[in-house]
Amino acid sequence: MRMVTLILASLITGCAAMAATETVLYKFQGNQGVLPAGRLIADASGKIYGVTELSGPPGCGTVFQLIPPAGGAGWTATTLYEFQGGADGCSPGNDILLAMDASSNLYGTTRGGGVGMCVGNYTGCGTVFQLVPPAQAGGAWTENILYRFASGIDGAFPNGGVILGLNGVLYSTTSDTGDSGHYGTAFVLKPPAIAGGAWTKTTLYTFTGGADGSEPNGNLLPDRNGNFFGTTIAGGTNARGAVFELSQAQSGLWTETVLYSFLGLPDAHNPVSGLARDKAGNLYGVTSVGGPTDHGAIYELTPPAQVGGAWTYAELYGFRGAPDGDLPIGPPVFDALGNVYGTTAAGGTNTNICRFNGCGTVYKLAPPAQTGGAWKETVLYRFLGNNDTSDPQTSLLRTNSGTLYGTAVGGGGASSGSFFSVHP
Repeated sequence: MRMVTLILASLITGCAAMAATETVLYKFQGNQGVLPAGRLIADASGKIYGVTELSGPPGCGTVFQLIPPAGGAGWTATTLYEFQGGADGCSPGNDILLAMDASSNLYGTTRGGGVGMCVGNYTGCGTVFQLVPPAQAGGAWTENILYRFASGIDGAFPNGGVILGLNGVLYSTTSDTGDSGHYGTAFVLKPPAIAGGAWTKTTLYTFTGGADGSEPNGNLLPDRNGNFFGTTIAGGTNARGAVFELSQAQSGLWTETVLYSFLGLPDAHNPVSGLARDKAGNLYGVTSVGGPTDHGAIYELTPPAQVGGAWTYAELYGFRGAPDGDLPIGPPVFDALGNVYGTTAAGGTNTNICRFNGCGTVYKLAPPAQTGGAWKETVLYRFLGNNDTSDPQTSLLRTNSGTLYGTAVGGGGASSGSFFSVHP
């Protein structure tokens, strides 16, 4: 009997040691921005950058910096820029990923603001912006508007961040308009030859709303050959969204290839965010709806063995709601072993406190030990709401130490959002 007791105690201790721990590192307040729904990036010194969708009056969001603890103090936050809603832009896109160049300039997009009235009576059609750090520590960052969208053939509402290419070139998408209707575009923005000049915007591709997809969203994902991959929330062969590739021919013209058209229930459908890629070149993404129980799913696309062949689609895991996850948002991140990590905006526990069947989760998806086996999902943490975190709506940032950082639009005491860490 004593031996059984010791074994049970050992198992319990082992499970406790394996459990993930979550820490709320910072709680957002109204004057510092609320609803941090953008993806996080880190610089070489460990500072973390992101965006909030809203802020104090006029309520157009911020770009913030989070500084890690020093001398026993906690994390501190600095608002680098607060959008005013006019020509300078408004509301950085949901799941937007900022880009940083070698000079520590930040680049991103806003869905609104800019100039004039846009389709649907929105103020402005969106912008691409640059934030320049101060010459001296503690000074103000300077915002430069690189481009303001004008609707129509030009495009409107850039809903993802920008990808920084060679020679400072920026790539992104708009979720609306184009010369084929309200279906969205992909574009490139090139810096001026002379400092202070105007940036040049060129439309690479205009979506038609048919089999080629409609309303691209989330960041484009580049590969080493200069191609870009992305998703559309609508369109495709079955009008349930698509995964696409953009490639440039020797003539300089860009073409789009649909790698997969989603089927609809009981399969995953209507992806709301972009893609991630592992070391083998496989693409991964999530859908917030669809899957066996319609609580969202994680999918994988495997490249063909021969150039020009078909990509292979596989649904790796379908979420089941509470106490599992629900509404996964944002592309996953990987560790060196091929495990996949991400968040769900709902599911988990405390279904009586949080909306949508729970306060959300952080999950881990482990690859099968043998080819063709099932992936295994583990819920690393279930958010509690209230003073804890709730409703994470973007991807995680994983550091070399294995720590996962993220933001959530709920919780944090004042329900203004929080910045948290999870240690698997």
